[in-house]
Amino acid sequence: MTPGPTLVLASPCCGHLHRLQTFKSGNTAGAILWSDGKLDARLLPELPKIARCGGCSSLFWVGDAAEVGRIDDPFYRSIRGEKKQDVAPEWKRAPLIGTPDTDVLAEAITDPCFAARDRRRHVRIELWHSLNEPRRKLPGNPQWEQFWKPYWEHCGAEFQQQYGALFAPNLEALLELFEEADADDRLQKAEALRELGRFATCIRLLDSDFDEPLGFYARQIRQRALARDETVFRLDWPPLEYADPPQPEKTARRIH
Repeated sequence: MTPGPTLVLASPCCGHLHRLQTFKSGNTAGAILWSDGKLDARLLPELPKIARCGGCSSLFWVGDAAEVGRIDDPFYRSIRGEKKQDVAPEWKRAPLIGTPDTDVLAEAITDPCFAARDRRRHVRIELWHSLNEPRRKLPGNPQWEQFWKPYWEHCGAEFQQQYGALFAPNLEALLELFEEADADDRLQKAEALRELGRFATCIRLLDSDFDEPLGFYARQIRQRALARDETVFRLDWPPLEYADPPQPEKTARRIH
């Protein structure tokens, strides 16, 4: 992973300055792809699109924020032989935009700023992923039994009590935002139906034609649906003959 410049952005609500770290390159080495479309890729982070303003506390779409300037990575400036960048103090003090948490996403689903269809879809998919966090397991992780399992057994119940009522209504709303004519959407809709326990409708969608590697993912989801399993699970990567291109990066992204 290669860091890019840090963007200095002015929020569209009140003009308060924020920083957004960008990346020039990344890869999916060691990445985990989940049935709900979430890609856990430490070396390929996804830039946040939703943020809370540090000035007025309003939520805003990061793409609506005006770019005020850029802070170059000091290491890459040095190897290019450039002098140290003179960064304004207010740029340094600007809060860094991070991944929105469940509270922010739960608020965003009713915020007029995200009323456009593409934004509502993004917010609800992010909320889906966030609400699934207590349900995720990491098979083969040596720390699972001694650390992560006890952690989620304790925190998962508390999380479910606080946010569990959002899960089904959010997925029901998402079903209306997926277009069955699009293979990626059809796969995501089938997974949402499976997690809602609507297995027959899920299997009907999965029995339609999918090009590879989506077909490889669809067959794994279908197996779980036939077993009447509603839980999010870790997907296997497709064989190389299905990958397009050979490395899994684009095939992983396709179901987002």
